[in-house]
Amino acid sequence: MKKKVITIVSVIVFFAVVAILYALIFAIPKIEGLSVKTEVVDYEDLPVEDAVHGIFVRNETLYLAQASGKPQYLISEGTKVRRGMQVFTVDTAGAVSGQTPQKIADVAKIAGADAQPSDGGIAPETAIVSYYADGYEKKIIPDKINGMTKSMLGTLPQESTSLIQDQIRAGDPAYKITDNNEWYFVFWRERTAHEASKEQNAGQKAQDAMGGSAATPVKDGGATIDDYTKGRTVTLDLGTTRVTATVESVTMQQDNWFIVLKSDMYYKDLSKYRQKDANVIFAEYQGAVISNTAIKEENGVTGVYVRQQSGTWKWVPVKVLRQTSDKSIVAEEVYYDSKGAPVQTVSYYDEVLTDPKEAGY
Repeated sequence: MKKKVITIVSVIVFFAVVAILYALIFAIPKIEGLSVKTEVVDYEDLPVEDAVHGIFVRNETLYLAQASGKPQYLISEGTKVRRGMQVFTVDTAGAVSGQTPQKIADVAKIAGADAQPSDGGIAPETAIVSYYADGYEKKIIPDKINGMTKSMLGTLPQESTSLIQDQIRAGDPAYKITDNNEWYFVFWRERTAHEASKEQNAGQKAQDAMGGSAATPVKDGGATIDDYTKGRTVTLDLGTTRVTATVESVTMQQDNWFIVLKSDMYYKDLSKYRQKDANVIFAEYQGAVISNTAIKEENGVTGVYVRQQSGTWKWVPVKVLRQTSDKSIVAEEVYYDSKGAPVQTVSYYDEVLTDPKEAGY
């Protein structure tokens, strides 16, 4: 009987210890700041970028084979060659059977009279050689940029058709020459981004009056239409490479902004694509960077929870200077509200709660 009582007591003690441990693990962290996700306010770069989908606009010419036979592609795809170099020829020995592949025939049909007979396969200028084409080589050109509309995204092909064949017939599209000294990447952006920016500016004074700050409107990487100022240099990330481009123009088309970027940089796959996803990267911003999830609004003022030496958390107001989809640059040490009064804020190396809501605040 006595042994049974001891067993019962042991079980009770066991569960009591488990309950205490549970409290230590799950309850105390909210008070002491233990076992919660935190981050340190640090000096970092914050790239601001815009995810877009656009159309390549180039000066280029599609050339047709002048004889039937076995084609010889003398220069690798996407190579920049000098004027006068031979890039293509046809071995006319042997008979050619069958018909032109349908996709290549379609390219020839779209191009029509725009395609030119090959002049001995000689490059007429210093340019990029390509064996991809879509037939729009003389239709989507810089001189016609102002007539382009967003509806073209639904009609133009994404990727051009490969022209490489084991045998070729006279009149088949054979190769293309693309001028990379001046090419463009154009895309459309919803007007709502600009409107949000204007609304944000209008709300800035009201937010500052409460001691906080409104963030720059977020769209993907944090860019707004106001970042696209004419003449601004940007980096165009095309996936396989990055090139430098300049904002050539920003105009309104119905409810969309029509943005034209211009570049003169060599891009190996320039001739291969007609449409492509890309990221427009603006100058990187530097400063005190924290996660957006760390920022919480209390009584109309934005702030973060900073760990104190005692282990407790103190809510500290912050002023957001720039914001992307997941990170923010905030003022460091002191900022001034709309009345010019100094407001103490976070400092470098402060430890803040990454997600106050998750931590129970």
